[in-house]
Amino acid sequence: MSLQSTPSLPRYAFAALEAHLSNKPAPALPPIPLNPCPPTPLFVTWEKCSSSSSSSSSSSPEWDLRGCIGTLSPSDLTSSLPSYVLTSALRDSRFSPISLSELPDLRCSVSLLVSYEACSDCYDWIIGTHGIIINFQSSLCQTLSATYLPEVALEHNMTKEYAVESLIRKSGYKKPITKSLLESIKTTRYQSSKCKVTYDEWKQTAL
Repeated sequence: MSLQSTPSLPRYAFAALEAHLSNKPAPALPPIPLNPCPPTPLFVTWEKCSSSSSSSSSSSPEWDLRGCIGTLSPSDLTSSLPSYVLTSALRDSRFSPISLSELPDLRCSVSLLVSYEACSDCYDWIIGTHGIIINFQSSLCQTLSATYLPEVALEHNMTKEYAVESLIRKSGYKKPITKSLLESIKTTRYQSSKCKVTYDEWKQTAL
């Protein structure tokens, strides 16, 4: 039986972040989806509604990334989930820390990463199904790596070629991308179980 994310995980994330920003005691952890729970890689993602309508409106809101941090290493959910909830909200270097006043405009996702498989080449994966991790060595013998979660390529209309080249740049590699470089990349594909909850959905459940 594979581990599945449940709405209780992003609901916990909202409760934990609100408690932290309000200087209140941390909430109890939610029931873990599988017991005993194997060590699991995970990512916590925060998004902010950018449309004029609220997240509860009948029109479809647009969401902008507000923070996303996690780990590709198998970790104990009871310790990693509380840690990455706050790290992704407050210490993503791409963004300012999330404030208490922003919470009503947010949506939180918790992704549990499963089904890791070695790829035969850097294009041996399916858009919308797999996330990928690339590893390769630069000309200075530095090991570089980067990853995209399964939804990234699909949501941004990426081709496999564009996604791989984007990941190479994301890893910090700045030299020309050659055929030999692409052939040298070691790629791992994986899938994720993801649940999203808006602030309004969390508040309705908490009542």
